[in-house]
Amino acid sequence: MAVLRKGLVASATAAAALISGGLPVKNHESINVCNPDYGYVISTQKEYTDSIVGTYDIRSIHAQSFTESGKIIVGADSLKEASLQLNAYLIGEKSSGKKAVYWVQNVMHFVYHDGEPEQSLSSELFKYDNEKHGPLQISHIKGNGAIYTDYSCSAQPKKAKEGITYIYSTEKMPTYLPQNGYLEMSANVKDGRIHVEMDYWNSKYGKKYAFDTMAIGEKSEFKKAYFFSNSTFDAEIGFGGDSCGSVSYFSDTDAYLGLYYGKAGKYVTMRYANKSQPATAERSIDLSCRYFAAGYMQFYAYEEEKSKALKAMMRPSSEKLLASN
Repeated sequence: MAVLRKGLVASATAAAALISGGLPVKNHESINVCNPDYGYVISTQKEYTDSIVGTYDIRSIHAQSFTESGKIIVGADSLKEASLQLNAYLIGEKSSGKKAVYWVQNVMHFVYHDGEPEQSLSSELFKYDNEKHGPLQISHIKGNGAIYTDYSCSAQPKKAKEGITYIYSTEKMPTYLPQNGYLEMSANVKDGRIHVEMDYWNSKYGKKYAFDTMAIGEKSEFKKAYFFSNSTFDAEIGFGGDSCGSVSYFSDTDAYLGLYYGKAGKYVTMRYANKSQPATAERSIDLSCRYFAAGYMQFYAYEEEKSKALKAMMRPSSEKLLASN
């Protein structure tokens, strides 16, 4: 697969300016911790907030998604590369005194289509009941997307009145590298319903794009909503497989990520956790990482040869297909 266009960050100061994406950022003391085996910036800081932001500066990216069994993931007309995911738990406090827990994802997908790199966005939501996926009804959530029974992992995912996940995906757009910007999720309650806005900002276009807004619940059902993180419910931004628990192998990649929460009109760096495994199922292989005191992490992979880990998981057909691109 072709390597996407590559640039260089002149200094850590320049990178910090790019990664902030123009946001009024306040850096919080964190710890020097990297999670290279999974490619995520993870926080278990106990925090209540109505906004979670993941900033990125992607200088280059070269990746390929595989299933856990080592089968290469190929779409109808493209090779799946990777995803950049902003994930967090959303808590809804009901008027009845009960709480509802949702797992919310703002995802940027990278694909290689007809010889050109492209990307798209998706918003995804799961409901949790006793640490399991709870049922979602079409009457319970409104947005640009739909309810699915099988997490869109099949070639033709089934829409339903009741399922396990809500998903909305945008049309594909060209990928320009280097690029920097941010993914944001914000929540509030209006008329007793939780309204979750999914935002995307890219320096090339200079305008925040609200690509999906979900309204959750019945009228007067909720009185408060917030994103929440602690030792059980983490918040995270990172690189992983495209979807459905896939794994992405990275090479010739250079990117900077930061994780923030909204507070009094500003965005504060979350304290990063010494936790290797993210809550999401998708993960990465062969990414190294470096922590910067400014509150962000660099994820990079410069080795051109396939790693032993990649060779161990690939089937012969996958090896042949990857070698031909």
